[in-house]
Amino acid sequence: MYGSVLIADRGALASRVIRTARRLGIRTFAVHIGADRGRPFVSEAHHAEQLKGEKPSAYSEIAQILEIARRHDVDAVHPGGSALAGDPDAAAAVIAAGHIWIGPSPGTLACTRDKVRLSQLVRDVGVPTPESVGPVSTVEDAAAGAEQIGYPVILKAVAGRNGVGIAVSEKPADLVRAYERVRAHLPAGDERILVQRHYPRVRSIEVQVLGLADGAVVALGERDCSVQRRFSPVFAESPAPGLRPVVREEITAAGLWAAEAVGFRGVGTAEFLLTGDEFFLCELTPHLTGFHPVTEQVFGIDLVEAQLRVAAGHLPGFDLGGLAPLGHAIGMRVLAEDPRRFSPEPGPIADWTAPRGDGVRVDAGYAPGSVISADDTTIGTISALGADRASAIVRARAAIGGFRLTGPRHTGPFFARLLENERFVLGRYDTTLLA
Repeated sequence: MYGSVLIADRGALASRVIRTARRLGIRTFAVHIGADRGRPFVSEAHHAEQLKGEKPSAYSEIAQILEIARRHDVDAVHPGGSALAGDPDAAAAVIAAGHIWIGPSPGTLACTRDKVRLSQLVRDVGVPTPESVGPVSTVEDAAAGAEQIGYPVILKAVAGRNGVGIAVSEKPADLVRAYERVRAHLPAGDERILVQRHYPRVRSIEVQVLGLADGAVVALGERDCSVQRRFSPVFAESPAPGLRPVVREEITAAGLWAAEAVGFRGVGTAEFLLTGDEFFLCELTPHLTGFHPVTEQVFGIDLVEAQLRVAAGHLPGFDLGGLAPLGHAIGMRVLAEDPRRFSPEPGPIADWTAPRGDGVRVDAGYAPGSVISADDTTIGTISALGADRASAIVRARAAIGGFRLTGPRHTGPFFARLLENERFVLGRYDTTLLA
């Protein structure tokens, strides 16, 4: 393949890429801001270099990333799950500088970044999307669009990501406030806003896709990511409970069609809203996500290895013909946040005890001695694999019960309550479970 890779991200995903790259004999280069120098990913890499600037946005400064890659003669750049991962200009700059880009092509990223363009492309191949109006650039146009669709509506930044730049308007009196909330988080250079029908009670189902070097796309099951805070999932399980077989088959096919429509290569996620048996594509995430361990456990594969191999033009490193779920997996995103209000609780970690046991996996973004920052509160993801859903729940309960941390408050107690919640245990929950 290649001899070296620079990881332009931080936290658990950076550590995850470093571990697999080292196993494959690839030399790893980490970049970090000063506040992150004590985090695990920095010491795990073969070489680490501090970025100029103390803001997290430094991780997205492609000119700085490329200068470090040039000085160290790095072969490839892996953007992890950072803002760079979905930036077509960054991908193009990496390729133009003579490095391998570990991710979809700039052309594909231009499609996945633009919600309007993506919707048009996938609808042309039969993938349903939510009813929408836009893009709009004034509050008056947004109000007109909302009246056309009917309340409640959801307003989204066309180029937004990771649940940022989203607001719900339940009635006309809420619209101006929702519009201003979205405007406050518009990415630089793109002020377009999309008005969509809002479905208050839905499930969030993610289809894991992998685009191969030869252009083919395969699906690696689905995850139920309906437990969310601020439109961002904090919990996932696979397979999704209670899906009728025909719906599972249809939503998987739609995920493949969407990825094929944009010429997807590498690891990504097709995100759907499911209401009853009806579903709609809302995003096509072009990078590794924090809940990839759930899929890896269920299928017994390494998605990072697949990324690295596909980017080099090779097969993914596992038997595509023999893929089948090995059981049921549950993933919990443990945050340094108030376990009821989900407000940030930054601060130093004095000590912790990570859970252990059969089927338990911990992907950590911090370690004892690290200082958790308010802009990255993800301590790590705890995953549990069982032979079936019932045994996975038992192992998840034991895992979260065995997690101990001295320092900031965290969401471990929330997951302990969730795993006993009747709606959850019965598999009859949706995005309102946190409400």
